[in-house]
Amino acid sequence: MRIPRRPALAALFGLCWAALQVVPLQAAELPPALRPDSELVRRLTASLGAASAAELVEASVPGVGCPADGQLGPIPPPKLPAAIKILAPAGQEGRLAYYKSDQSDGVVAPKGWKCFAWYGSDGDILAVAPREASQQLFGGIEGKTSGPAVILTESEGTTSGRFEVARIGGRVFPILRKFAEGVRDEGITDAKDYAFEPWRTDSLDRLSDRIVAFLTPARAAAGLGNSEKFAPSDSPVRGLAILDGKLDEPRLEVLRVRLGQDADLYPAIAVNALPSGQAPGDGPTQDAHGAASADTNWEPVDIARFGCSANVPRSIFSQPQLLPANGDGLAFRATDGAMLRIFGRNITSAETIEAIEASLRQAGRDYASVVYRAAGPSWLVLSGFRGSKVYYARIVLSGDGSVVCTLDIEYPAGRRKVYDAMNGAIAKTLRVR
Repeated sequence: MRIPRRPALAALFGLCWAALQVVPLQAAELPPALRPDSELVRRLTASLGAASAAELVEASVPGVGCPADGQLGPIPPPKLPAAIKILAPAGQEGRLAYYKSDQSDGVVAPKGWKCFAWYGSDGDILAVAPREASQQLFGGIEGKTSGPAVILTESEGTTSGRFEVARIGGRVFPILRKFAEGVRDEGITDAKDYAFEPWRTDSLDRLSDRIVAFLTPARAAAGLGNSEKFAPSDSPVRGLAILDGKLDEPRLEVLRVRLGQDADLYPAIAVNALPSGQAPGDGPTQDAHGAASADTNWEPVDIARFGCSANVPRSIFSQPQLLPANGDGLAFRATDGAMLRIFGRNITSAETIEAIEASLRQAGRDYASVVYRAAGPSWLVLSGFRGSKVYYARIVLSGDGSVVCTLDIEYPAGRRKVYDAMNGAIAKTLRVR
C-alpha cells in the first residue's frame, strides 16, 4: 500500500516563508485495490507462482520514518503511525515494517533494516537495507550494493527526470514509446541510451498496460533490476515498474527488491507497492491517469480588467484569498497550503515572450529557479522551486500583444505527486481575450 507523501515543510505565501511542523500520517483502512481478492493482487500473486502460495491477510506493521537529503537540504524522518495496515502472508507481519520519507512513497521491507532517501526535481529514491550494508549504500547518491535491499525510485517525466522515464519506460511500456522517442529526439543525451525492447535477460509479466512485474536474474550484467543502486550479484532482483500520469506527462515508479535469505517476504513487499489510490483525507482525488477526477468541482474564474480567465478545481482550491484592491488578480488556497493565483497586466508592444521570461527569471524573483521550461511564440511554461515549495506557471500573451496573463500554482514539495499530475490540465485552461 503506497501511503501518499506529506509535505516536509510548508511556507507562507508571498516573500516570507515559515517552516511548519510535519503532520503525522494517519492510519487508513486498506483501499479496495489492496483487498486480498482484488484483481490486481490476484494477477501479481499468480505471476509469482509457488512463491505466493500462502494466503494474504490484513496485518499491522510498525511505521519507520526515513531521513532524506536533496535539492532543498536535509529533511528529518516523518512521524509515522505506530501501526500501519498492509497485506501479508499470515505469520509474516512480525518480520516486516513500513518505511517512508517525506519526499517519497513508502515501501514494506524486512523489519530492523535502515532507510534513507534522496530527492530532487527529477524524482526521488528511497533505499532500505540491512544495517551492515547501509553505510555503503547510503554513503552517497552514487553508492551501490551487491547485497540485499529494497529500493523504490520515482522519476518525473515533466522535469529532467524525463530522461530516466524514457530510458526505462521505453523498454517496458509500449504505450510510452512516443514519449520516449520525443525525449530521445531532443538530442540532449546520446540516442544510444534509448531502446524499445526489454533487456534480453529479464523476464516480464504484464499485469496491465501500466504495471509490469519483472525478474532480472543473478549475475546479469544489464537489466531493469540492476539499473539503480544495485550491482550484479549471485542473487536475482525482482520488482515492479509502474507508470502513472498522462502519457505526455508521465511518472515512472520502479520497485527493485533483492532479499537473500528473506526471499519469502517478497510477495508482501510487492503487493503493498501496487497502486491503491489515496488514503482518506489526503487531498485531491485522482483518476487512473493522475489527473483531477471527474467529480472535481471545476469553476470558471475571470479577471475582467484584463480578460484573463481559467477553470479552477474549487473542490481543491477551496479558500478564496483577499483580492488585490486594483483588481489585477485572484487567489485560491488549498487545505494543504497549496496556492493558485491568476493575474494579468498591460504590456508594451516591445515586450516579447522572451523579454517577459528574462524579466521573470532575474535573480531574487519568484521565477529565478527553473527546472522545467517550455515555450511558444505567445506562451511560456516555467516550473521550479521557491524556498520549500514547488511552482508551476503558465504565461500567455493576448493576440494584439497588449496583455499578459499568468496562472501560477504553488505547493509543498512533498505534495508533488498530487499536484504535478493536474498542473497541466489546469494551466491549459488559461485564456486571454
